[in-house]
Amino acid sequence: MKFSDSYQVKLSEIPLINLRRSFDSYYEYVTSDVGKSSLDKSLLHFETDFGLSWTRTANSFISSILLSSIHGLESYLCGAVFNKTLNKDANSPWKLGGRTSVDNYFHNLPSLLDKSFSLKVSNNSLWAENKKFYNEIRNPLSHGYEIDDHTESQHIVDLFEHLSELYKWIDSWYDLEMEISQIKGIVGFILRAN
Repeated sequence: MKFSDSYQVKLSEIPLINLRRSFDSYYEYVTSDVGKSSLDKSLLHFETDFGLSWTRTANSFISSILLSSIHGLESYLCGAVFNKTLNKDANSPWKLGGRTSVDNYFHNLPSLLDKSFSLKVSNNSLWAENKKFYNEIRNPLSHGYEIDDHTESQHIVDLFEHLSELYKWIDSWYDLEMEISQIKGIVGFILRAN
């Protein structure tokens, strides 16, 4: 939990399971037939279960969910390393000394656990692809660019497939479901003991 003295706002951490489920729902949508066909439209109309309705350009929508997915992945990665190490530097990857986001998030951060977990070490081809992804997609999206509305839907799917591969890499050394089971077991033990 963090608190902003300037704005008098409390900020709480998003549970890792929520970050993962958010990406999974975006991924499922983008890779579905309905999602792919909607990506080829210039305007998308949305209605939520709680009565909110709006229309957005497809490129604005895709840019938003892609950037949200990228930031979610980065937060998930920090949380996974922190949960396994309890090292506070896991929550501040820029303190780890790398020159780029890719160095800090995908090499230095998992190396706090074990150097072999680094993407650079464990999957060099995905590392190289991720460097291109950050230079050509993530960084521009983070600095005022958006996906052009003439982008073919399959190319959008490819971007989400890349993020899915990064989650699979994290899954190779971090088991969120196991962690949740262990926490439930500890809570159950404490409740039974009282």
